[in-house]
Order: sequence, then C-alpha cells, then structure tokens
Amino acid sequence: MGRGADHTTCRPTAAPTAASSSGRNVVARKTGRKSLGEKPDSVGAAAAVPTDAVKKGDLQAVVYPRRAADIPLYLARASLYLQTLADASLWGMIVAPAFALMRQTHRANAHASGAVKVVGDMLLGIRVRMEGREHFEGVRPAVFICNHQSFLDLYMLGYVFPPDCAIVAKDDLFWAPFIGQYLYLGGNIFIDRQNSKSAIATMKFISQEMQKKKMGVFMFPEGTRSHQTTNDMLPFKKGPFYLAIEGQYPIIPIVVSTYGDVYNTKQLLFRGGDVRVRVLPPVSTEGLTIKDTDKLLEDTRNAMLSTLREISRPVSKL
Repeated sequence: MGRGADHTTCRPTAAPTAASSSGRNVVARKTGRKSLGEKPDSVGAAAAVPTDAVKKGDLQAVVYPRRAADIPLYLARASLYLQTLADASLWGMIVAPAFALMRQTHRANAHASGAVKVVGDMLLGIRVRMEGREHFEGVRPAVFICNHQSFLDLYMLGYVFPPDCAIVAKDDLFWAPFIGQYLYLGGNIFIDRQNSKSAIATMKFISQEMQKKKMGVFMFPEGTRSHQTTNDMLPFKKGPFYLAIEGQYPIIPIVVSTYGDVYNTKQLLFRGGDVRVRVLPPVSTEGLTIKDTDKLLEDTRNAMLSTLREISRPVSKL
C-alpha cells in the first residue's frame, strides 16, 4: 500500500502448595528466581494470600476464582471490544488524509483513540478515573511513557493518549488488520526492535522527527505486555530514556492501575470495574548526558512503580 504523508518506518537497521479453597484470590510465586521490584510482602499484603505454583514469566500471577458468568461475559465483551477497535481504526484511516493535508497527520491518533473511548465506555463496563491530566499540556516535543499490561491498553489510550503525539510501535504491528494500517496512515513510527545495533540511530531519527513536527511520542518502556496482576512492572527498555536525553525532552510518565480483575485474557475474564490513571509531573532531562541513561531509567521506573502500588488495590483485594 502507499505511504501516508507523514508516516515513518525506522529500519536503520519447586512443588506446588495446596491452593486455597476459601474463594480468595490465589497468588502464585515463581520459585528459584528473585521477583521483580520490591519483595512480595510490600505489594498489598500479598504474602498473606494463599499460594500456588502457577507461573507468569518473570512476574507473579493472581488466579481469580471462576464465576459462572465469566466465560460468556468475556466472549461477549471481547467481541464488542474487537469490533470497537476495528471501527475506530477505520475512522482513523478516514480522517488521517484530511489531517495530512494540513500537515498534522498525527492528530488522527487523538480522534481514533477518542472513538475507542466513547464506544468502550458504553459497552465494556469499565469506569476510568483520571488524575493529573494537566501534565499533558505544555511543551512539545516530549516523551510520554506508560506501563503496558494487556490488549486492553488500546482502550486505555482513549484516556492516556496526549494531544499532538505519535505512537512508537514495533514494526510487526503494521500487519495487524485495521490497526496497523491506521497507525501507518496516522503518521506513527514503526521500529525494528530486533535490530539492537540500530537502536541509537533509530532514536536519533525519531528525535529529528519530533523536532521537525513539534510533537510528542508515546511509548511503552516495558516493551511488551506484562499481564501482571500483582502491582508490578517488567524491566524498562532504554530507548525512551535515550531518546529523551538525546533531544533534551521532558519525560511524562503515565501509570494505569492494575486491572487484572477487570480484564484478563489469560484467565478469560472481562468483568469490567474501576481503573485509575495518574499522569506524573514531567521529568526534566536538561543537562543530562547518555551516561545518565541508567539512572534516569531507574529513578523514573521507581516513581512509576511506587505510583502503581499507590493507585492499585492491594493484591489480596483484587
């Protein structure tokens, strides 16, 4: 297919213990390896919850008691959600050429994510409480980062996606029906994450695009969906922090509370419920050099992790 006017493709190319029968949530701990983040005791009294030997990557996992309506509700809401994403992507593809004529192609992102939000609010049974929206306003360019839990984050973009911003996505997402083509036409940036040798050159290229178009970029620093259910995050990739330092752009962290009990594709749950979102104050990179990347990453992740645990329900109550 033809290229969108402002689209960019970057190619520089132990044995289990007995599970609880009390109906409470079950926390599974991975044995033999150190858990990410803080000790389990610090995560909402997780240590007091019965344990089982279910594993989830490098993160702990909560097993939610099954309800009779869970699977039918999951199938119904998941179908509605997929249809909503397809419709919103088509809408984004329609409005993108109009914005391209005004040299503002990336503004199609706000329209598409807003469409997902409007329809999703009516159909998915999710209530989102937003805090700190005032931090979206201000200087561009800027680097916006957010924790990444699941496929539901595409709906969350309707709340957390800032104006005048493009998405930095992995290149294989281009082939996702509707969504990939909308991202292409919407002037978003695809990167080849497998080519680590070109990472620095890629970030420099994105920085130039940000300066030229006076826009922000939105990135998930975990690099993939964590599917976490215990108020934790995966390790962060260095790319967003290198990009921010390279251009001396502020970093604006966004934290979405743990919602494994609201939506959990691994356990076929789509119950709906309450989710909190908090936008943190901008983190300045003025005067920092590439040598400061690791410290900037660590400090920012710690602030986001602390916020995640503050705005999320304790693990024992999820």
